[in-house]
Amino acid sequence: MGAERWCDVLRGSFRVFAASLSGRVRGVLLAVVTLVALLGSLLVVVSQPAPAQAVVTGSGGQYVPMPSNARVLGGATEKGVFRTVKVAGVAGLPSSGIGAVTMMVTIADPSGSGQLQMRADDADTTTLMMIYNSGVGGNTSNTGLLAVADDGTIQVRTETAQSKVVIDVTGYYTSTKNGVSAGGFVAMSPSRVLDSRGGIGAAPGQIPAGSQRTIQATGSNGIPAGAAASRGEHHRDQPRSQGRLRPSHPDR
Repeated sequence: MGAERWCDVLRGSFRVFAASLSGRVRGVLLAVVTLVALLGSLLVVVSQPAPAQAVVTGSGGQYVPMPSNARVLGGATEKGVFRTVKVAGVAGLPSSGIGAVTMMVTIADPSGSGQLQMRADDADTTTLMMIYNSGVGGNTSNTGLLAVADDGTIQVRTETAQSKVVIDVTGYYTSTKNGVSAGGFVAMSPSRVLDSRGGIGAAPGQIPAGSQRTIQATGSNGIPAGAAASRGEHHRDQPRSQGRLRPSHPDR
C-alpha cells in the first residue's frame, strides 16, 4: 500500500470522497497537510498555531525543475535511525538558496515492511512519505515534497534496516528567506487536519463508501486564510477493501 498524494486549489476548505470497488470502505483516512503554497511569507518551519503570512515581499518560492534527476542518496539506512542527506551542492543542485525539494523516493527490494519518514531537521515534525512492502514484492517508490534545512540537508528514516534507499531530486523551490513572490511556495511543519480514528476534523468512525467529508483547511492549523492552494498527503490505515480516496475542491 503506497501513500497517495494530492494537490488541489482551495477556497478555504477541501472535500475528501471515498469510493470502493466492493461497495464499502472500512479503512481509516488520515489527511496531513504538510506543505502550503501561499501568496507570500518567509520560508521557515512554522511553529503551530501561528500562521504563515500571505504578503508579497520578494521573488522567492519559485519552482526550478532539474534537467535530469539529481541523486542525493543511494545507500543503506539503519532501523529507526534518521540518516542526514546532503542536498545543496549535490549532483547539479545549487549550493545555496534551496527552500524545498520535489523528489522520487525508492526502496529497492525492501527488507521487511514499515514506514519511510522524512523531515528537514530534528526541529521539524516528521512526515510520512511512504509505506513500503505492504504485501507487495519488488521496489517501492513514491514522490514527495519536503522543506530543506538551513544547512542544505534533509533527513530520512525507515522502520526496518534497508540496504538501498534512493532519493532522486526532480526540482526545487527557491528560498523565501528574503521574501516570496506572488504565488510563491512556503513550507510549513506538518499539520493533521483529518484523522477519522480520533475525531480530528470530523466525527470519529468509518467513512462509508461514496460519502464525503468537508475539511476546513485555511485559517487554522498554521495555514493562513489567504492561502490559495495546499500540498499534502492522505493515507488509509489498514483498509479492508479495495477502493480510492479523492480529495477535491468543495465546489467541484
